[in-house]
Amino acid sequence: MNAIDDSPHSLWPPDMLIRVESLPIELLELLWIREAWEIHVGGNSPRCLVTPPRSEGTHRFSARWEDRWPHWWNDAVNAVTTARSPIFGPQRPWKASLTPRFSEWLEDRHSEVATGLIVPLESTPERLAASALGLAWDAGLTQIVTIPTLGNYSHRLNEQTLLLAEVDRMDPNRYPLVLTQFASGHLPPLPGHST
Repeated sequence: MNAIDDSPHSLWPPDMLIRVESLPIELLELLWIREAWEIHVGGNSPRCLVTPPRSEGTHRFSARWEDRWPHWWNDAVNAVTTARSPIFGPQRPWKASLTPRFSEWLEDRHSEVATGLIVPLESTPERLAASALGLAWDAGLTQIVTIPTLGNYSHRLNEQTLLLAEVDRMDPNRYPLVLTQFASGHLPPLPGHST
């Protein structure tokens, strides 16, 4: 997203470019697997999905995966922050647990994202929070990664990347607060994430 109004009164700096990633596939896969297969992970993992998948039951590897899921999450977050290619093969051991229901859920997610794009430019979350976004951009922010989980989940992943719940991005009060925290350096990093 970048400026189309470069008047002197615009809150959007003319050279500010921000990438909003609403479909981070590895993160979506892991969030779906966690809920569909009823894998219980504690710590600072994201909250439940806003649109939960139908249960696949308990996976025969659930107990083992409860320990591994946080490591897989960290690997997937690293892939998002380095903008490298998606994780494939043995680097993505959870892939075999994605059933056809995941494809259905992901298609619904694509529709939700597409529907959210059909708003006037002035009504987008970034335009509504342009002042706070400008501060975060001045502090190095270039990428915002959202996940479709319940709110109050926001972390600095590195100097350029913010991870937050989509509902936080859509909240006109919470989003500027998160951006201001990013700008000031007071937004917590993701625990266990290697930047």
